[in-house]
Amino acid sequence: MGPQLLNNIVQEAKTLLLGAVISKITQPDARRVILKLFSRGRDFSLLISVRPDMPRMHLTGKKYKNPPSPLRFCALLRSRLTNARVEAIRVIEGEAISEISLRSKTGDAAECHKLVIELTGKSSNIILTDGAGIVVDALKLFDAEDSVRRVTPGELLAPLPPASSGRPSRELLTEKGGKTWNEAADEAFNSIEEASDLKLEKRRLERSVRARAKKLRKKIENLHGDMERASAATRRSHLAENLVANFSNLKRGMKEVTVTDYYKDPPEEVTVPLDPKLSPQENIDTLFKRVKKGKKTLKFTKQRLPSIEKEVAETEEWLAKTGKVETLDELTILRDALERAGYIPKDKRAQQGRGTKAAPQPKPGEPVKTIAGPEGFTILYGKSSAGNDLLVKKYGRKRDLWFHARDSPGAHVLLKVEGTGKEPSRATIEEAARIAAKLSREKQAGKVEVICAEMRFVRKPKGSKPGQVTVERFKSILIDPHRADGPARF
Repeated sequence: MGPQLLNNIVQEAKTLLLGAVISKITQPDARRVILKLFSRGRDFSLLISVRPDMPRMHLTGKKYKNPPSPLRFCALLRSRLTNARVEAIRVIEGEAISEISLRSKTGDAAECHKLVIELTGKSSNIILTDGAGIVVDALKLFDAEDSVRRVTPGELLAPLPPASSGRPSRELLTEKGGKTWNEAADEAFNSIEEASDLKLEKRRLERSVRARAKKLRKKIENLHGDMERASAATRRSHLAENLVANFSNLKRGMKEVTVTDYYKDPPEEVTVPLDPKLSPQENIDTLFKRVKKGKKTLKFTKQRLPSIEKEVAETEEWLAKTGKVETLDELTILRDALERAGYIPKDKRAQQGRGTKAAPQPKPGEPVKTIAGPEGFTILYGKSSAGNDLLVKKYGRKRDLWFHARDSPGAHVLLKVEGTGKEPSRATIEEAARIAAKLSREKQAGKVEVICAEMRFVRKPKGSKPGQVTVERFKSILIDPHRADGPARF
């Protein structure tokens, strides 16, 4: 979406959305956020998409399916912006960047926020700042070395370099065709996006089916090889009979023996290899066992081969069906059928919330303490270096929050988030940070800096000392360890 189209959409939407209240926030996937707004007795849905090849923002009438539990950024936006009122919407001149200024229901200036929507191709982002321009959070966080500017909570948001740096400005929509700009954008972009998604998903399904066909053909090739070896083994049965007929000529230590093969017409001399470590009878028994095994293998492969060849033919039918799909709804039906047939794995995202495997709990005697935290969350902390290691290596999950007093010896603290289906409030996070402060060497200080990180950013280096970890990305919390109004006790 270029600057001119964005400006047309925003100028048109301002007449509807100024003064509107955010009633709900949803996030269908990692690239889209939808603000549900109520204004003048009507409901509106503002779609913000940071899809790299098609970033956009406009009012939409399309219904999106949401995950069973809110994604991280969505949960944060809900906690900060629900019931907030739209005070202003503007577009940065010459840029595909929009800003939505919001004020809390109470009107408190301290609760002012701004959504910065950057529709700039690969660098597209949605950033939430406070009234002073300090980053609260963002859909995508960036360190200075990973981007043209730093986007990190607690840092002042610097403006992006000007569009001359190479950000795309091509307009995909230049006429509204008798519709409003928002209606035209909704229709045009949805059509393009659905066609792109359909093409991409069809390719994925075709790759999965072709990969299955390749494995089946390899299996057929292997079975034919087994059949050849088994047939060769069964043909050696007459050699075993000849060894029996010449038993008196066999001795332990012989590597081979030449006998007359009476099964051939005319009879001829053949050399039969022997195992010098085995007795004559053991050599004969071994040969008969190989013949017996070959017959079994031959029978099994002959029974198995037709069913695999049938599956290969079925893969061709699935590929033909995939090629005929013309809509995303048809593709969904086909994908479900392929899942049931075992051609592709079941969508893990669709399985969330249907019964999640319970996280392991500390066992009696382990140096780990469990606390019932606020809002039903569980908090764990290590009672020793070994306990700290257990939190990182055994009990921590990707979305769990890890706490530790910065640059000070102390306990690791873990706030269990994954699998709860909800996000912890600021009070719960502060309570976990307070525990980490109390369990550190700085516990007597008036203020203690505690770092907080998602477990996916916490690593235990190989060969490191007990309790030692590295943290790739974190936030800092300045906490008073002496404040005793938290519900957790230990």
